[in-house]
Amino acid sequence: MKKIVLIFIMLFVCVKVNALEVNISKSNNNSLKITWKDDGSSKYKVLKSTKKNGKYKQVINTDKNSYIDYGLTYGKTYYYKVIGKKTSKIVYKKVVPNKVNNLKIVSYGANNIKISYDKVNVTGYQIYRSTNKKKWTLIKTTSINSYNNTKLKNNKTYYYKVRAYKKVNKKKIYGSFSNIVSVKTNKKGELISKINNFRINYSKKELIKILNVSENIIDALNINFNEYAYNNLIVYMNLYSFSEDELIKQLNLYDKFENSEIEYALNKYNGEYGNNIASEEYKHRKDLYILGYSHEEIDFIINNFNFDEINKYLNIKKYNNLIGFKNSKYFNIENIERYQNYYNKNKYSEDESVLYVEIGLDNEFYTNMKKANVDDGKLILVNKYYYVDKDYYANTETLGSGYGSGSLNKEAAKYFREMVKEAKKDGIKLYSVSAYRSYSTQKNLYNRYVRKDGKKKADTYSARPGHSEHNLGLAVDINCASSSRHFENTKEYKWLKDNSYKYGFIERYPKGKEFITGYKYEPWHFRYLGSEVATEVYNLNVTYEEYVIIKKSLWKLFN
Repeated sequence: MKKIVLIFIMLFVCVKVNALEVNISKSNNNSLKITWKDDGSSKYKVLKSTKKNGKYKQVINTDKNSYIDYGLTYGKTYYYKVIGKKTSKIVYKKVVPNKVNNLKIVSYGANNIKISYDKVNVTGYQIYRSTNKKKWTLIKTTSINSYNNTKLKNNKTYYYKVRAYKKVNKKKIYGSFSNIVSVKTNKKGELISKINNFRINYSKKELIKILNVSENIIDALNINFNEYAYNNLIVYMNLYSFSEDELIKQLNLYDKFENSEIEYALNKYNGEYGNNIASEEYKHRKDLYILGYSHEEIDFIINNFNFDEINKYLNIKKYNNLIGFKNSKYFNIENIERYQNYYNKNKYSEDESVLYVEIGLDNEFYTNMKKANVDDGKLILVNKYYYVDKDYYANTETLGSGYGSGSLNKEAAKYFREMVKEAKKDGIKLYSVSAYRSYSTQKNLYNRYVRKDGKKKADTYSARPGHSEHNLGLAVDINCASSSRHFENTKEYKWLKDNSYKYGFIERYPKGKEFITGYKYEPWHFRYLGSEVATEVYNLNVTYEEYVIIKKSLWKLFN
């Protein structure tokens, strides 16, 4: 018996020693980072599953010691193992929104407390409040990263914490709670006392200088505070922390002076205090309020956009879905008008609207066209918005006997042949029926289809010259090039669907994404991108158009 136990212990120790050490952690948003120690292997395979004892699929073959898996589904748990010279244990983690950071008290008065926190790319936030840190109450669900809690008791301590959530299929997935902050509200009448002390301690001349207002305004208000003055008082003197709403309410400042007085003060600020941040901010707040934005929306705009952006893009009109657009990781302020127009005309969410506008889908196909960036090499994007000139050089080589007809870019050709060989081991026969096409060949082919079916129909299945991936030498039609063959029902297609990304190829025009690609479903058309990018596209389950925008947003996020 002792010998059996000893053997078991020795086996357990051996397994533990021989296992590749691996860790998993949250990266950012809906991504997970897997890291492992170097065991001397030149390549590591990372395998993933959504069930611990389920089928594991290879997601990447890399020479690095880490891998970030992007585009995961919130609420799902993912399992990973890494194979080098050794095989790791299984690690797993549930994908949840990022933790809300930097929760803080912005201002407070006798009956209100205003909080703010760092923005997270989520659907919204839940704000909880307590008076003893034991019993917590959900007081607000919001989509912006600040909240003014009103109607509080004076001279009482309140505690706050916040968590983010992402809505997936009508279910909310929650992140962990933020830090806890607390503050005690002021005693009743403390505000008026401080204001009165301020008035007493400064002469009329000093008030004119400090508050940046004209003498006639102070005379008209009997040395009271107009809407510009009290804002500057808060910013410059920093004597107290009260919300603007509370200050307006308690001092009853509205409608106490003529519009001409407001214009006078505004012109004075533009002339003498144009470089003063406080006065410029207040001008923006006033303009945004006139456009119809709420106080919460104005706070969001001031906290998330610089003054140049507000001047150029936001002081023109009210964008009803601005907050939702800005919370999209693909957001570009220059396209705010296009986002709103596209959202109003379609059934897509704010996040989808931003993504699709960035792709260019708010423009008709073959309009607003741009020259493709040839410096992108194998990652060059051509579609109905991007094109290459007729003198584009593809640097191709013939695929050779046993691999079908045509030629491909040299790197693409190498990995196509490798893919064909590996497929053959699984009893799958793959071959090219159409690969590289010159500009003139594509032009003749497209014109023939136009004569046959008309331009509108031809555009759904054939690219105009310069807009075809075949012009690049990076696309290949495998085994067939006709929807009548129903290639999607074959074992060859299933193999390609599950394995092509390992060799750098993606299915370029997938089913259900016709409105993005502009082409009918083509299960035979595969595009070469290299194994690293192809793997990311496969894992994200997106078109190449979507991937280009997603990747650009991630680059901005991490750089």
